[in-house]
Amino acid sequence: MIRLTRPSVEDVADLRSTISGLEPTYPASGSFREVETSLVVGQGPVDFEAAKQALRDWRMQRDTGVHVEPVPLAVGENVVLWTRVIGVWLLFSCRIIEVVDLPTEFGFTYATMPGHPERGRESFVLHRSADGEIVLRIHAVSRPNTLMSRVSGPIGRAMQRRYMQGYVEAVRAVVAGEPGQSG
Repeated sequence: MIRLTRPSVEDVADLRSTISGLEPTYPASGSFREVETSLVVGQGPVDFEAAKQALRDWRMQRDTGVHVEPVPLAVGENVVLWTRVIGVWLLFSCRIIEVVDLPTEFGFTYATMPGHPERGRESFVLHRSADGEIVLRIHAVSRPNTLMSRVSGPIGRAMQRRYMQGYVEAVRAVVAGEPGQSG
């Protein structure tokens, strides 16, 4: 949903209510683009726990300027997000479709809901190697879902990459103890 003003509490509640009985817009037929980024965000068990908490607290989105109505990382939870892009506010939602919580891996995948500018899914997974290195990998599979996202073309893809890089940098900063937008 595109808005000229910042979404209100009522707007967020209305979107949450609207999507409650709907299915995600992924999977769907057609061609999709894949975008992936990864970054070492820490080393060792303490950093792994800090990185996991950053994902649970939605810090990667919040510290990148994306507002989130926080929900637990649980399959079936609907996440409402909003951000300002080129002078307008975008209000959209996703549903968590997978959660991984293993000794050396932690993260989640969410799929877009109707009204999202993209149609697809995005995964955020921390991997801890045998030597303790912690890497956050973000993998998105998507295609435009609205006229605005279709006409944005390369600009939209560049924005997607910028947000993804911002997400991994935000988790790295949390692990390093650097203050963020929500800190």
